[in-house]
Parts: sequence; C-alpha cells; structure tokens
Amino acid sequence: MKQIILVFAAVALLAGCSRTADFKIAASNRLPDHINFFVDGKDQGIVPAGMSQEFVVELTYLDNSPTGWGGNRKEAQATCNARNRHTGELSRNLVITCFTDRTTTVEVNEWDFR
Repeated sequence: MKQIILVFAAVALLAGCSRTADFKIAASNRLPDHINFFVDGKDQGIVPAGMSQEFVVELTYLDNSPTGWGGNRKEAQATCNARNRHTGELSRNLVITCFTDRTTTVEVNEWDFR
C-alpha cells in the first residue's frame, strides 16, 4: 500500500513540472515561392512568397534558462528549415536560440537551399 501511495505522489509531482513553454518564432520568406516552415521537424504552416508569418511553438526549455531576466523568461534551442512548395526542395537546417519574452525571426533565403 505504501508503494502505491509513493507512485501516485511521484506521478502527481511530475505532472505539475512541465518543462515546456510557448515560444514565438517568425519565418520571413524571401523566396519567390511559398514555403512550408518546420520547427524541430514539425510543419508549422505555409508562409507565402515575400511574406512573414509568426508561429507559437511549444518547446522544451533549457536547464540553464536564466530566471532572473525579467521574471519567467525561458530559453530553448530549435532546428528550423523550410520546404519550397514549388520545387519540393528542403532547405538546410538552422539551429536557433529563442526566448519566451521576444519573437525570434528566421529568414529563409534562396542560399538556404544550396
């Protein structure tokens, strides 16, 4: 009986300790074609040619996220890339660092596909 109670207490404790947060990432499409924008392999949506689109992405924040910077600021790393919807070509990976208190912008250019 004691073991069952300890298991339930551990599960309840872990359930309240989420290590994820929402991060704003904007994709600026500098191509003449529409793109699909990916963060950590997940398709976030379409960004029209010459336009920007902001996405809210749930990411696991880093252990060393400084909490003294204006309260609850969190830091995460993510890998972004894009697929050209006209050619089907996938861009190179771009590793970014993002923060919960600002929008991180990723520019997608033609040289990202070389």
